[in-house]
Amino acid sequence: MLAAFAGQPRPSRKKSTDEPEVAPLVVPIPMSPTERILVVMDERYPCKLAAAMGICAALLHAQRTGKGQELHVSLLQSALDLQSDRVMREPVEDATLRDPFLAEIQQRRGAGAHYDQLLEVRHRQQSTRTAYKLFYSAYHTAKGALVLGAQTKRNRDAMRTILGLSDTTDSPDFDNAAPEAAGQLRRWRTDIQAALMARTAAEWVPIFLEAGAAATVVQFPEELADDPQVQAAGMTRDLTHEITGPQTVVGPFVRMSLTPTGSTRPAPALGFHSASVLEELGLSPAEIEALVGGGVVEMHADEATPRDVGNDPFRAEAMQEGRVDGLA
Repeated sequence: MLAAFAGQPRPSRKKSTDEPEVAPLVVPIPMSPTERILVVMDERYPCKLAAAMGICAALLHAQRTGKGQELHVSLLQSALDLQSDRVMREPVEDATLRDPFLAEIQQRRGAGAHYDQLLEVRHRQQSTRTAYKLFYSAYHTAKGALVLGAQTKRNRDAMRTILGLSDTTDSPDFDNAAPEAAGQLRRWRTDIQAALMARTAAEWVPIFLEAGAAATVVQFPEELADDPQVQAAGMTRDLTHEITGPQTVVGPFVRMSLTPTGSTRPAPALGFHSASVLEELGLSPAEIEALVGGGVVEMHADEATPRDVGNDPFRAEAMQEGRVDGLA
């Protein structure tokens, strides 16, 4: 759990130790009856985003009201949010999906079933919730994998026209939970898969986009730094690290029209900012040297002596703006 206090000094508080770490969530994207693409969702990132948004909101509230407040952000809460459609309770869905699912899970647990046997129940249940995934899923093509991203009937109709498909999943009469629905969905998925094998993933993308239907080639994360869209949108930054040399890093989540965001320099080497941080805390050069000499503080070679602020444009700028004090 992360706890922060925005707007005024933070009151003393006991550290919470009752929250377990939550493992990353692995979400299967069906491609065929035997193959899947796995997308790993890490709960740490939404937790960090929630913390940033909460701090900004609390600071705005403090500016308007003069009152600070304590913020709580937890990994468990973030993990719950990522699975909110399964965690939530709602009478109709509970009766049709959740209750039968848990009844069978509990029955199998009572019989000593292994976890992989419990997952079979989950996979079977997922087959009754897949109508929308016909056009919001990943498929093979003649070369490469393709992800379709239709979220509206208009998008799905465009894809139906392109693929020559005549499914009825958007009809009010289609019952996704009917016994015969699973077989129908498998046949329609097979039809889509067969149609997509006529071209490569790269050839399909412009066809779908021209029709107003979202689609993209499946790539590995290691390939994305060279993706034309990523580069054209300026989603990465080129930096130079003093040890490893040139590097390309992912840019900020948010870009603002007036306020610069993102990194302007690479991660520092161990001890690189020891002197600067201690100076900002009010320690004199003699005190810093004593800490280094006593082995209390480790200093990077370039930080063997407290630096002249003129050698650090970032610190010089911060001093001009009044964000840090001058050198002792």
